[in-house]
Amino acid sequence: MDSHMTIVRKKDLVAAVSHKIGNDNEEVARGINALIEVLVEKLCTGNEITLRGFGTFTVKVAKAKKGRNPSKPEDPVHIPLRCVPRFRPGKVLRESIRKLDPMLIMNGTVSDDSDTDKDGDD
Repeated sequence: MDSHMTIVRKKDLVAAVSHKIGNDNEEVARGINALIEVLVEKLCTGNEITLRGFGTFTVKVAKAKKGRNPSKPEDPVHIPLRCVPRFRPGKVLRESIRKLDPMLIMNGTVSDDSDTDKDGDD
């Protein structure tokens, strides 16, 4: 991850969604937590989750392989067959991100309008 990018945590998402829909933070936090629980439950029971325009969450099986321990590179480490989560971005998300100026991302100067009220009704 680029060191100039801002980390948006769950509490930041809660605040942004609360502001956008006009609900209190506690109610929005319960909704986001419930959504996360359902996503995990569905993925762990073999389902694929598609949020049209945003993307698709899946579980893939990663093959067993040999890895290296950086502190002991001479000793190979067996990495077993395992399940891993995958995300494939949807068309709307891909196109929105393609429009971004890479230099603004690298410099950390992309504006975040989620904290401002575009209607001026603050």
